[in-house]
Amino acid sequence: MPVILGFVSDRAAVSAGEPVELIWSVEGVETVRLEPLGQEVPARGRLKVRPTVSTTYWLTATSQVGGETRPLKIDVHPAKAPMKPGPVSAVKPENPAEGGAWIQFASFQERPRAEAWAQALAEQIGQEPVVREGTLPNGQVMMRVRLGPYPGVPEALRTLRSLTPKLRGLATKPFVTIR
Repeated sequence: MPVILGFVSDRAAVSAGEPVELIWSVEGVETVRLEPLGQEVPARGRLKVRPTVSTTYWLTATSQVGGETRPLKIDVHPAKAPMKPGPVSAVKPENPAEGGAWIQFASFQERPRAEAWAQALAEQIGQEPVVREGTLPNGQVMMRVRLGPYPGVPEALRTLRSLTPKLRGLATKPFVTIR
């Protein structure tokens, strides 16, 4: 007879789209399914999900002699409103001698996406990034999500190294730039 030893999550409530890790352990089974995802999973495992509405996940363990099912509800609160853009000021050239070293985390074609990503980054790292417009050599305008400026490249690199553990789970490969 299958036995579900545990079916828990790392958080019981999240904002829409935030990650939640489901964790389970089952013994004496032939198959284990996770619904509403509709997928077969191993007897012991972890899976990150990003629900956008409150969802009840069902872990079902079966064998030739029976089965067991256990629910796990994740409450989802509406996503926080994106940050409103601040006033636009004149763009000055960023001179490294005047503190022009930056950590760039991401770039987007649309300002709302960049601002939403900047807000998520701020919540993750505890610092407020800026969204700056930049023009690529081909003329395409991009919204860059950055931290800075720093007095120089060494200071920016030190900050980036200290932030690296906080960046887990974000799809980003940050780099230091002087432009």
